[in-house]
Amino acid sequence: MLVLVLVLLSSISTVLLVLSSMLLMLLMLLMLLMLLMLLMLLVLLLMLLLVLLLLLMLMLLLMLLLMLLLVLLLVLLLMLMLMLMLMLVLLLVLSSMLSSISSMLLRTAVQQRRKRIRQRRKRRALQHRQRQQ
Repeated sequence: MLVLVLVLLSSISTVLLVLSSMLLMLLMLLMLLMLLMLLMLLVLLLMLLLVLLLLLMLMLLLMLLLMLLLVLLLVLLLMLMLMLMLMLVLLLVLSSMLSSISSMLLRTAVQQRRKRIRQRRKRRALQHRQRQQ
């Protein structure tokens, strides 16, 4: 009977050993699965960081393009202002020339009128003398 009990205990211990080894294997498998999930999460995090970095680079590139566009617009505005200033200087020179020409023409017209008035007075004076004689 003792042998039977010992065989029974041995078989129970063997079953327990098998069960514990199976539980240990299951636990190891779960740990491996958790490590795999952790690795996948790290890969996803790295991919997310990469995407964010790419978005940041894209935003920086967009900002750089906008700044270049702004500089280009400012240069165009400056060129337009310079052209306007040159046109105003040209207008000033032309108006000065026109003013001097009109002044000369006016002076010439006034001199001719005075000359005609003098000639008319001389003629009238001459006619008046001739009538008196």
